[in-house]
Amino acid sequence: MVKRVLVSIQRSALSGQLILFKSTALRARYANSSLAIRVAWPMALAIGL
Repeated sequence: MVKRVLVSIQRSALSGQLILFKSTALRARYANSSLAIRVAWPMALAIGL
């Protein structure tokens, strides 16, 4: 029971990170700069941790 809850939490966290990364990558692509990715990666890592 507890293991299932932990797995679901991990999955939701991973999907959230993927969505965040995709949106950030799209913004960086439209802005045509790698600065957005450099700023967003620490934020994504902080949210993940």
